[in-house]
Amino acid sequence: MVKLKCFEAHRNFYILYLICMLLEKNSTFFHLFLFADVFKCFQDKEGNFVARDTKSLLSLYNAAYLRIHGEQVLDEAIIFTRRQLEAVLDSLESTLADEISLTLQTPLFRRVRILETRNYIPIYEKEGARNDIILEFAKLNFNLLQLIYCEELKKVTL
Repeated sequence: MVKLKCFEAHRNFYILYLICMLLEKNSTFFHLFLFADVFKCFQDKEGNFVARDTKSLLSLYNAAYLRIHGEQVLDEAIIFTRRQLEAVLDSLESTLADEISLTLQTPLFRRVRILETRNYIPIYEKEGARNDIILEFAKLNFNLLQLIYCEELKKVTL
């Protein structure tokens, strides 16, 4: 059984979220491998969650939703991050605000991937530090998948 410990390298919510996603996707017994105690690393002495920035809060929010019923620490993380994200939503730049609004409506792991791609492409287009080649590839990939789905739908309905 794998147990993640509170090392300084794990003090990044985004990395923790990626670890959670990988474990959930590749393990039938996800809850046996990830202990809610790992999230206690991100709390101060009073039990409040500590996040350096809004992106970290967003990653914590998404990671906490990969919980199983009854994990008190993760329930608290969701309540805390939702409250914090809603509080800063109006003061954020439009791309991050759009991403947070979508996530507050439906957590990332619950979204259909192809629809998530459709929602994220316009957000990524507005980013100043975007990679135009990756953006073009994402658009082409989305259009190709859409074409394949239409062809399959045509075959099924005829």
